[in-house]
Amino acid sequence: ERVWELWNKMKSAPDVDMNSASYGAVLKALNRCKQAIRRCNKVWEAIEQDSSVKVTGSHYGSTISVYAKAPGKQAATEAQRWLEELEEVYRESGFKPELRPELAHYSAVLDAWSRSKDLDAVKNSKDIFDRLSRHHTPDATAYTSLLAVLANQRTASAAEEAEMLLN
Repeated sequence: ERVWELWNKMKSAPDVDMNSASYGAVLKALNRCKQAIRRCNKVWEAIEQDSSVKVTGSHYGSTISVYAKAPGKQAATEAQRWLEELEEVYRESGFKPELRPELAHYSAVLDAWSRSKDLDAVKNSKDIFDRLSRHHTPDATAYTSLLAVLANQRTASAAEEAEMLLN
């Protein structure tokens, strides 16, 4: 709650100019706040209205993390949507390095899918893992999250897929 109070104070202070770093710090701190999703959306509304803000992959990463850690059925879907938006912004920017989706962004989405009860969790996770693998070398976190998705499905085919992944 203190983060939100400070952000509101910063916004209303006449001699404080919000910048990319201050928005990024607020987004990152929201991971530990109540009503994180609603507040994250409010910060993005402010970012979109402030033409001086240079959005980076870090802004998206913090947002993906907020959604990935949120409870509810739509958390993984929304985390993936933010990742896909980052991928699109990165392409449209001409592949600017500061907008490059990082391994941690993909891993956060995989982790969200590992906690999801969505019937498409395996399909979506495989898609995310394949995209991750095209741009990065998967790490233990990425593999573990994908294996957790497969384990949560509790089907014979999921077990076979997990075995194939490990071979």
